[in-house]
Amino acid sequence: MGRRYGSLGIHKVGVEVMKVPVYSKQVERAPLPGVQRSTGADPRAFGTSPFGADAFGANVGEALSRGGQQLAELSNVFGAIAGRMQEERDSNIVLESSMKWQKEVLQFQHDPEKGLFLRSGKDAVGSYK
Repeated sequence: MGRRYGSLGIHKVGVEVMKVPVYSKQVERAPLPGVQRSTGADPRAFGTSPFGADAFGANVGEALSRGGQQLAELSNVFGAIAGRMQEERDSNIVLESSMKWQKEVLQFQHDPEKGLFLRSGKDAVGSYK
């Protein structure tokens, strides 16, 4: 007989696979009727705390959270300032490079000894290349 692979493993063809029933939760949770606490403890022990959340550090956590938010805002401000400073620095570098290039071009054209515009006669041959 041939074999085939099924979801539960290898089984023979023609053999019925056993199905496992699945049960779900059928009873809802509810307090038992007529049951009361019979301890001599303070009833507040079973309810909320008589102390506020601040007694357990909630105010400290909120203050730390606000401080973190303010630091994040301050970081954004410093980041914007650093970005503007970088842009200004980049602009200055470009301006310096441009001025240096213009100075070299003027010197190449108007230099009294080797200037391109002051060449004449046989010294001017090849200037246009």
